[in-house]
Amino acid sequence: MRFNYTYLLLFITCIPIISSAQQADVDRVFSPVEIESLLLRNNIQLFAAKYDVDMAQAEILQAKVWPNPSLEISEVNLWANSTSEQLPRLWRDYGHTQQFALELEQLVETSNKRKKRISIKELEKVDAELAFEELLRSLKLELRTSLIELDRLQKQETQVHYAVSYFEQLSGQYSRQSENKTVSKAEYYRIQSELIQQKEQLVDLRSEKAELLSKINLFAGLPHGSISRIDSNQPIAFEQQAFLEAKENISENRVAIKRALNKQQLAERTHRLAKAEAVPDLNFMVNYDRGGNIMQDFVGLGLRIDLPVFNRNKGNIQVAQLAIQQEQKNTAYLKQEIENDIDRQIQQLSFYEQALKEYPPEAIESYQMMMDNYQKHLNNQQITLLEFIDFSTSFLEAQQTFWNLQENYSKLYQELQYSLGTDL
Repeated sequence: MRFNYTYLLLFITCIPIISSAQQADVDRVFSPVEIESLLLRNNIQLFAAKYDVDMAQAEILQAKVWPNPSLEISEVNLWANSTSEQLPRLWRDYGHTQQFALELEQLVETSNKRKKRISIKELEKVDAELAFEELLRSLKLELRTSLIELDRLQKQETQVHYAVSYFEQLSGQYSRQSENKTVSKAEYYRIQSELIQQKEQLVDLRSEKAELLSKINLFAGLPHGSISRIDSNQPIAFEQQAFLEAKENISENRVAIKRALNKQQLAERTHRLAKAEAVPDLNFMVNYDRGGNIMQDFVGLGLRIDLPVFNRNKGNIQVAQLAIQQEQKNTAYLKQEIENDIDRQIQQLSFYEQALKEYPPEAIESYQMMMDNYQKHLNNQQITLLEFIDFSTSFLEAQQTFWNLQENYSKLYQELQYSLGTDL
């Protein structure tokens, strides 16, 4: 058998191309807008929630159908005795003594019960649609807050990575100098101690980042590792007056309030149905009796109705009335709770905004540039090692505090938009 080297050469040539394509996909930087679009297209939780809307629509179709008629066959004799009357045959020579009865019955609901049930199912479908919208908004809020947190972790990781690099350089430098007896062992061990702390912090940040990336990939409906980096979030312009104006329209924009108002309507229509249930339904009957009456072939009509003597559905009517009052109170409480949350969030945003404006500019300068300058000062013996370490740690803490303020501010901004029912 002759081996075809052309295929082998082609396969070997394609391996670097495939590897580079996979690496490029891993190294791709996603923007928050791209990840949100992936959420809308791929999130399995959203797909599952859509079935609730479809099921609610199917329940509307079911509510529209009439109840099936019932057919009863009775009084069928399997034998005859000497007193049997002779009847006309049914088929050929069979049926001279055959007796039976047929009854067809149809339920007719009164007081528009069927239409009232349909209207209830229609409101239940609206509730399913609002529940889907609320799930979508809550997922987008959770995704955005996760992206904000990831942005802060990426900045901290880069910063701490630089710090580890600087202290590794110093560790190697001081290790050689301590062996040559030009610096003390204590200074070398001090650098080693700081290096270990920075490495531990870097490991913690990467672990936290990996957990957050796994959550973001799940939101986007992608396998673990598909998203590994994101663009930095854009700065936010806080406009207090715009939010105060949007607060006036929360009943129209906030999904939770729309659901509460819909449930209130649902309780009212349930009350109407309960009152209608007090009116008895009608059962119309048509029956045929062969050989069981004074007529050999008897056809008759009938009507059956329940007499509302003992049960007038008073208990269910009272329950429905109380449910209306309960939903009204729930809606009022929900509005008050959301309005209080909005006022609190606007106030907190003002605090954060003021704190960010007053933050010293040197706290947000390039860490790498500042460390380069201070390392030169250390090498030129213009500052001591302890001063260098004290500066690096305090500068790290200051930058991380600033990023924590930015993170809290951005998260609170997204929560306020969620509370108002805007943008998301």
